[in-house]
Amino acid sequence: MKKIILPLLLLCLSISTLKAQNKYEKAIVAFEQGDQKNPVDRNNLIVFTGSSAIRKWESLKNDFPGKNVINRGFGGAVVTDLIEFQQRIIAVYQPRQVVIYIGDNDLSTANKGVDQVYLEMVALFKLIRMGSKDTRITVLSIKPSPSRRKLIPQQIELNARLAKFIKSEKNADFVDVFSPMLLPNKDIGSKYYVADSLHLSAEGYKVWKKAISPYLK
Repeated sequence: MKKIILPLLLLCLSISTLKAQNKYEKAIVAFEQGDQKNPVDRNNLIVFTGSSAIRKWESLKNDFPGKNVINRGFGGAVVTDLIEFQQRIIAVYQPRQVVIYIGDNDLSTANKGVDQVYLEMVALFKLIRMGSKDTRITVLSIKPSPSRRKLIPQQIELNARLAKFIKSEKNADFVDVFSPMLLPNKDIGSKYYVADSLHLSAEGYKVWKKAISPYLK
């Protein structure tokens, strides 16, 4: 496994040093311009980042009172996007903790297999850790979505592999947001999603808040 991860990590490092030119550049520049106008309080800062499940979390600050949190999610993101931008949306803040939700789109819109997404997630973890040994890295499991029901077997496999990896690492957490979104009959709770059956509703974010709260330091 190490023989595979090392070359991938080196590739990710080379990607992250290039000037980003992908479709999310404007979103990242918007974060940077916002920081110039209103500098971020970096005292005990917790950065939430990832794809649209994070970006659309409008109640984030209110859901975690007493915690210094900022939202650096951008919709449609895949793991390699976080790798490319990690210096500008994670490392630049030197946060006490980073909470990550990513990988959902990789299995779906990017059509990646579990092996590839897992290795990219490990590479992202290692890249963040190289930048700071003190930052706590909290990885959220992939959620089950009604519109992506056919991907549940892959989601379960990826979640299990990520949980095992994170358990072997120091100063890191894996948070299960998959199981709490299932009904007693193991079906997906539709009330946790908006009309598109993909993005979270207010009820869905309540579930996430409850699951994540014990892990915020």
